[in-house]
Amino acid sequence: MSDPDRFDKRIEDIVSEIEDHDSMLGLSRWEAFRSASPLDLSVVRPNRTIETPVGVSGGRKDLRFEDWLRFWYSGARTLEFDTGDATQSLETSGEEFAAAIALARRLHRVFLPDLEVPTPPVQVQFRLVPRPTVLGGGTGGRPSMREQMVELRDQGQNWRKLGLDCLVVRSLATGSVEQTETLVRIILKEMDVEVVLELDPTLLGRDGVADVLSDLPDAAVVRPDAFEGAIGLTEAVGAIRRLGGYASRDAHRFSIRIGGTIETNRGPLRGRPLYLLGLRLLEHVRGSIGSEIPVGFAADPEPEDVPRLAEAHVAPVLVRADQLGADGAPRIARALRAMEQE
Repeated sequence: MSDPDRFDKRIEDIVSEIEDHDSMLGLSRWEAFRSASPLDLSVVRPNRTIETPVGVSGGRKDLRFEDWLRFWYSGARTLEFDTGDATQSLETSGEEFAAAIALARRLHRVFLPDLEVPTPPVQVQFRLVPRPTVLGGGTGGRPSMREQMVELRDQGQNWRKLGLDCLVVRSLATGSVEQTETLVRIILKEMDVEVVLELDPTLLGRDGVADVLSDLPDAAVVRPDAFEGAIGLTEAVGAIRRLGGYASRDAHRFSIRIGGTIETNRGPLRGRPLYLLGLRLLEHVRGSIGSEIPVGFAADPEPEDVPRLAEAHVAPVLVRADQLGADGAPRIARALRAMEQE
């Protein structure tokens, strides 16, 4: 990454606003979300506690560190940098994310000094996605399993300096569950962070996906090649159980989450159709593995969906930054207040 000095003026303006007006980015100190006993919304995981079940994921070039700070300030305690979103702007958008994480940690005691439970100010995650544009000598073909693994391991090592808590990886596009399982084991062993295996809608199979989408008006059509290299649900469940056993045996941290997307005639599936596929997949996965392995959710939920998912012990629930819109941060706070009221 390049020299972060270019953030100095922006950070100075924020600090001056806090000192002169007792606010941050136009939001008063008392608008900052804080859990208050007995309304504890925290998520307990091995070796750590997350203050809320809400998170935000993104990586676009136009996502500035002020945006990330607003998400954190409004109660999103898991912030995830998505390297898939940042394929063409990894350095620039990564710097914005890194600056936000550093400043959130500094401001935690300023805005949230009265938390009774000592929780980290923010959980840092990275969703690692192989970038074919830099692999395979620029041939444009699908990278090999070895190239994908090398790329993901290198990305993970690059982000260690930020004190990350979790690495999110998806199944390798090889059609081999054993290779994905090998990747997860290597990262668990080498990096000593929680590894989150992302499960996408292809696990439902062609018929399962069609069954959900066919009930929707003006449904997108899944591309014929969308299931190329995909693994089956039975294979995935077997791998999840083996990885869970491996992690618990050697004191590693492993979890899964529902997310990803599926290719359609209109591009990658987004929004409510993806959310409904995610719910169906969550039902199948939970029915197969029970509650023995923590499950998160990132299949395009809205902030208003968080209470329902959290009630089912699904956390963290990550909303895409570009879904939130201009009023995104307050929507996060409202969702958390709704949970407290329930």
